[in-house]
Amino acid sequence: MKKQYLLSLIIFLCTIFVVASSSIVSHSDDDKLIVKACSDTPKPELCFNYIKSDPSSKNAKNVSDVGIIMARVLKRKAKVARDKIHRIASARDNKPDLKVQLKACLQSYNNILHIDVKVAIDSFKDGNPRLAEIGADTAADGVSDCEESFNGKSPITIYNNRIHDIALLLAAIAKELQVEN
Repeated sequence: MKKQYLLSLIIFLCTIFVVASSSIVSHSDDDKLIVKACSDTPKPELCFNYIKSDPSSKNAKNVSDVGIIMARVLKRKAKVARDKIHRIASARDNKPDLKVQLKACLQSYNNILHIDVKVAIDSFKDGNPRLAEIGADTAADGVSDCEESFNGKSPITIYNNRIHDIALLLAAIAKELQVEN
C-alpha cells in the first residue's frame, strides 16, 4: 500500500514537471516566425531570446527581418565587447604582449561592427542570404582567432564566446533563407 502511494506520488510529480516544462518552452502565435527562424540554429532557445530582446521583433514580417534583428543583436553585443577591450588595453599595468594581442582582438571587433554586420544587414535586405552567412562566419572566425591568440584564456573569453554564438545563430538564419529560396 505504501509503495503504491509512493509510486502514485512520483508519477503525479513527474506529470506536473513535464507539463510545467512544456509550458516554459511554448510560444505564442505571434512568435511563430521567430520560432521558425530559430528552429534550425545551433541554439534555438538562445536565438529566440536574443531576437525577442529586440523591441522591433514584434514587427518582423519574414525570416530576413529576423536575420536583420540578429545582426543588430550582434552589433550591440560586439560594441560592449569592444568597449571592454578598450578598458583592458588602456590599463597602465598591462604587459606589452597583452596590449598587442588586445589590439588584434580590437581589430576583429571593429571588423564585425563596421563590415560584417553591415554586410549581413544589406545582404538580408537585398535578398542575398549567402553573403549574410559569409559575413556572420567571418565574425565568428574573428572572435575565435582572438580567443585562440590567448590559448583560450583571454581576459574577454565570455565576450568572445557570446559573439561567436550570436554569429553562428546569424549564419544559421542566413543558411535557412538559402534553403527557402
